[in-house]
Amino acid sequence: MAGGPDHEGATITVSYHKPQSFNETSPILIVVSGTGRDGDEYRDSWIAASEEYGVLVLSPGYPDDEYDEAAYQLAGLIENLELRNLNRDNPSEYRLADEDIVFDVNADASEWLFHDFDRLFNLAVQDVGSRATAYDIFGHSAGGQIVHRMAIFHPDSKARRMVAANSAFYTLPRIDVPLIFGVAGTPLTARDVRRAFAEPLTVLLGELDNASETRGTTLRTPKADEQGIGRLARGTYFFNESRNIAAALDAEFRWTIEVVPGVGHDFRRIAPAAARLLYGER
Repeated sequence: MAGGPDHEGATITVSYHKPQSFNETSPILIVVSGTGRDGDEYRDSWIAASEEYGVLVLSPGYPDDEYDEAAYQLAGLIENLELRNLNRDNPSEYRLADEDIVFDVNADASEWLFHDFDRLFNLAVQDVGSRATAYDIFGHSAGGQIVHRMAIFHPDSKARRMVAANSAFYTLPRIDVPLIFGVAGTPLTARDVRRAFAEPLTVLLGELDNASETRGTTLRTPKADEQGIGRLARGTYFFNESRNIAAALDAEFRWTIEVVPGVGHDFRRIAPAAARLLYGER
């Protein structure tokens, strides 16, 4: 499908799997891939679950030359991103000072990436003759970054359930902390944050995706490290801090957290756990 606003010239290639048992009432899942933008491989990791639970899987692949880290991982919330004095001596880390992350906030919500998922869902529903009115969404690594930010910044989507797995770092729903670690300076208000807490978001973490994990890439700055070292610690921090913020706002809090034993930064091994979480009781 075509890219969204400010990316009209891009082509988003959607890999899919339609299970043999598919019918007009089958659930629909959007799978958001990591930094590699390898929607086909992420789709492959869900084929067994697609057949077991009768789920139509759609996995969009975004072209690197059209979507940089600001447009993809940060979902277009920022633009004109520069990483100055970046140290990549360790291939699994982006290490730099916080002041060396330079960008502009993009206050135009119509250009945020999140709208693509409703658009993809609407196209798929029309193409396959589905009667579904909502979809589930799962993102891993960079995809997990997108999905947890979607819960905060775009609560009006057609997503029914959201699973953000093994994110490298998090944007907290704090109106006193600016992007990229909070929401100050964006169009969001305390009322918007209260609404976000009512979203059915699950933070899914691999038990072994900790400080010793070398797969994937993490952001290492003083502010990022306040969330912890390793994705397990950072995801736990994000959930606990968000719950505290919700309590301070007297807001309904529907977010949950799950840790998958024996799994590190591995989208193939965490996909079955996410499938059981979403569809195991069907």
